[in-house]
Amino acid sequence: MYKAFMATFILFGTFAFASSHRKKDIESPHIVAQGAFVNQTAPISRMTLFTPHKATAFRMSVYITITTTDPTSNSSWNPILYWTDDAGQQQVQLLSAGGTKLGPAYSFAFMPGNVAIIEGTVDVPVTFALTQTPAPDKSVYSLYYVLEVLEPIR
Repeated sequence: MYKAFMATFILFGTFAFASSHRKKDIESPHIVAQGAFVNQTAPISRMTLFTPHKATAFRMSVYITITTTDPTSNSSWNPILYWTDDAGQQQVQLLSAGGTKLGPAYSFAFMPGNVAIIEGTVDVPVTFALTQTPAPDKSVYSLYYVLEVLEPIR
């Protein structure tokens, strides 16, 4: 009887301690911009994705796939992210999809798609463009993106 009582007492104490020391609820990142450009043949002009109202970290995820190739192409589709952080204006080419290769563009880590973590500056837009270099060809792409703020917007 004593052993059963002690086991119950210890078990109850463990649950009581664990519930009183729970971590606060974890919040998911908030999506502030997302888009899809399906079966496109033209570049995307530079566009504003989001303008931060406080300095914070963002995660940009992008995926591009060539849906129709052009065997004679020597061009590539290049998604570019632009932002300003504490060091000034920044930009990064996230991927490069060649017009002759069917399927997704691979990042430098050899994974389809790419992710960039950036710091956004107050009242300076985070922008995005898709360039094609060199001259146009007959390839067709689909591009998908999501921009998330990594801390809650209050």
